[in-house]
Amino acid sequence: MRAKIFFLLTLIILSVLAYNVFKKEIMLARGQTFYLELAPVDPRSLLQGDYMQLNYKISNRDLLFEQYDHVCLILNDKKVAEYLMDLEHDECEKSGGVCISVHYDRGGYHVAPTSFFFQEGYAQLYETARYAILKHSGHKVLLKGLADKDLKEICPACHST
Repeated sequence: MRAKIFFLLTLIILSVLAYNVFKKEIMLARGQTFYLELAPVDPRSLLQGDYMQLNYKISNRDLLFEQYDHVCLILNDKKVAEYLMDLEHDECEKSGGVCISVHYDRGGYHVAPTSFFFQEGYAQLYETARYAILKHSGHKVLLKGLADKDLKEICPACHST
């Protein structure tokens, strides 16, 4: 009996994990792409390996995120978020913006992921990053990668170490 319960619980846990991975893969494949300009930060964390703490210029605006559960990012013609507005979801989409959730963690309020892990040995390559490439679906955002000043994705497989 215990073996059946263990097997059933394991199957449920694995199913939930697989479903979450599937949802994120769908978002990466079908989500709307946009860019957030990065603000300067310490590029590496010695304790966590090759890792970059991300900070966004748009997050440094005077908007008080704690007042909102979501914000509207207005995109330019290159799909770079230029400024934040407090618009409802429908109004945001009509203005060509992206409506995303604001979340809180130890570092404060954020509109996008604040860390990026990369393969060991590619720190110099990622030091040229000027934009985060994000995928949007619903109010959720996933970090797809980092891009240089020309919005070209930084591709470690395209460079030799």
